[in-house]
Amino acid sequence: AIGILLLALEIFVIPGFGIAGVAGIFCVLLSIFMAMVEHYPGTEWFRLPVIQLDGAVTSLGLAIAVALGLGLIAAHFLPKTATFQQLVLSTQLDQEHGVVASAPSDNLLGARGKAVTPLHPSGFGTFNGKRINVVAHGAFIDAGSSIVIAETHGNRIVVDVDHTTATTEPQDMGSKA
Repeated sequence: AIGILLLALEIFVIPGFGIAGVAGIFCVLLSIFMAMVEHYPGTEWFRLPVIQLDGAVTSLGLAIAVALGLGLIAAHFLPKTATFQQLVLSTQLDQEHGVVASAPSDNLLGARGKAVTPLHPSGFGTFNGKRINVVAHGAFIDAGSSIVIAETHGNRIVVDVDHTTATTEPQDMGSKA
């Protein structure tokens, strides 16, 4: 149980493969080994009969060797099966086959449009009739605001409020008559 808890801690809490993972594997193997040896009442748990130790070591070593062997055989033959072929993409996705990660966005620099959704900080904007996922640079931008593309980094498009088309209408301050 302690070995399983250490492995779960390593998988879900601690990133990487470290002391908790090694200790968890050691505890699980030790528990399997200790379960193969008889324990007699009144004797210490660490004093094991030598005759049974030979059988336990042999059985555990043989089980590990068979598991590794079956894993290597499966790794060799499994990729060639029809079921595995349906799970794995066999064609390459690269520029030679016409696939690009994102369309070049450098030609969008300076384009003006409208925020379709509130940009807190990301959302959608329309530019030349196309809906594009954008990120606000700095403050949040309300939906319907005029925006301009300030930066492009691959598929990350950064926008600012477009101050050139922003209208400054005089506001009615509610004057009293």
